[in-house]
Amino acid sequence: MSGRTTATITFYCRESKVDRNGFAPIEAVITLNGKRSVISMPRKEKPKIFQRELKKRGENELKEWCDLMRSRLYAVQTELIKQGLPITSSTIRDYAKHGGAKVFRLDELIDEYNNFLLARSDISKDTFQKYQFVFKDFLSYAPALLSDINRETIQGFFSFLKSKYEESTASVKMAKIRTLMRYAFDNGKMQVYPFNSVKIPRKPKPVEFLTEAEIDQIRRKKMPNERLERVKDCFIFECYTGIAFIDMKNLKKSDFRVNEEGQIYIKKKRNKTGIDFFVVLMEDALSIAKKYDFRIPVLTNQKYNSYLKELADLCDIKKPLHSHIGRHTCACLLLNRGMSVEAVAKVLGHSTIKHTQHYAKLLDKTIFNEVKKIEGKGGQ
Repeated sequence: MSGRTTATITFYCRESKVDRNGFAPIEAVITLNGKRSVISMPRKEKPKIFQRELKKRGENELKEWCDLMRSRLYAVQTELIKQGLPITSSTIRDYAKHGGAKVFRLDELIDEYNNFLLARSDISKDTFQKYQFVFKDFLSYAPALLSDINRETIQGFFSFLKSKYEESTASVKMAKIRTLMRYAFDNGKMQVYPFNSVKIPRKPKPVEFLTEAEIDQIRRKKMPNERLERVKDCFIFECYTGIAFIDMKNLKKSDFRVNEEGQIYIKKKRNKTGIDFFVVLMEDALSIAKKYDFRIPVLTNQKYNSYLKELADLCDIKKPLHSHIGRHTCACLLLNRGMSVEAVAKVLGHSTIKHTQHYAKLLDKTIFNEVKKIEGKGGQ
């Protein structure tokens, strides 16, 4: 920001903060670019007296004191400009309270940002947990002080993630670090945004789904133990309902309803988006629900995905099995059987059919690829 930036400073003495003697702290509210920051000043007053004195014509001791405090806060703004520090309501507040530029730590930033995430209604528990995993890695890699985090830190951390994960997964994790750094920069905790000129590629992850033959291959395979039998049943249930893992995990017996014609269905809000999904259980899914008395035996996501890999090996499935592939499979299965895109969107709980149309295009691409395979074999 330029040196001409000026904060608006207003003083308040709130009735809601009075102590047992009727006094409340005088607060300076700093507003800059639509953002407000509050500083509790080193003086208390009775709110009614405060309001009365400020409304009086002419000068008085309280008005002079407020003018003096306002001048000091403006002087802080000038000092920040001289030091090349960002001018925000938060930096003015922190500089005034600490007598200088506050040193911000990465662990403190993450704690603050976690509270910000928890206050958002659009962040699910599952998504919040994903932030925690990448924050843990970043804490172990990056410098402790925000002032020491720079472009090289970001590039190095991306390389570190790519050594542990696929590039597409590493890119998704870096997007979460980008939001953390943007939060720090926007709130005056960093002088330089470390993602400047850093490009994190976002290669679309290929969407895999199983054919009906592959589903049947899994369904018919006899499992060597009860653990894998339950994993197989959960996965087949996903393939025939399109239900997301977290929503399957949260299913209760009471979520299975019956209509007037005796059809059993599930109608709930998705944990991730809050949008309704509506699934009528086909026979394959219904038989599994009945097998467990409508209490689907779901494991943790980490264990489930680990056992699905074991299941894929046992069933000779070459595609990578994971909790979300069942959802993809259901979408393609329903479209392949002639269900409309609009109806499939309702089953999956998509807000618009745009997301569902992706699966229709995926089916088209698969057909083209299969024809290429046939032609290739014919030419041998």
